[in-house]
Amino acid sequence: MLRFGNLVSSEFDTVSPVASSSFVLLSEAVEIYLKQKGKGRPINFRRAAERACGYVIDACGDKHLDVYTKADANAFRDALISRGLAGNSLTRVFGTVRAVINFAASEQGLSLSNPFAGVYYDRNAGVSGRNSIPPRNCPPSSPKMPRDGWPVANSRVSPSKVGSVTVLSADGGAAGSAPNASRSARAAVFFSPLA
Repeated sequence: MLRFGNLVSSEFDTVSPVASSSFVLLSEAVEIYLKQKGKGRPINFRRAAERACGYVIDACGDKHLDVYTKADANAFRDALISRGLAGNSLTRVFGTVRAVINFAASEQGLSLSNPFAGVYYDRNAGVSGRNSIPPRNCPPSSPKMPRDGWPVANSRVSPSKVGSVTVLSADGGAAGSAPNASRSARAAVFFSPLA
């Protein structure tokens, strides 16, 4: 549920909008977005949209879409940074807010210059790199595996997407087939596509 500060439902009904507008409030835009685009989507889709737009409402208030300004977007960015969000999280949150606003405006048949587009922030701030498997620890190609197998570490396997999975030990021999495969730290997992 989106946040409305300390208002209870009876108090919320008496709050008048700040300006006369043909656009909906951001909280209404989220509901339009979820009603149309959220069908058949996982619960995380709803949570992400409500969370991102809830952050905007917390930082700038629940306004009509055309009332938000670039100053609001910058204040929103600063609020996210003060929460300690990393650059990649800022990118995801801003993308969700832009999508909700653009979709709701489009559904209403109105044009809008989205103030949450083009906001500058350091996209690499707080982002740590991921370590890859050093080449010396990768096993040689196995005759059971096609040459285009993909080495992957610490991954969940979806049976509907993967044809076969083989876990190879550090010496290159097959340690077993998933899910009963060896869980040794020196094992590598190779996925091969369905033929």
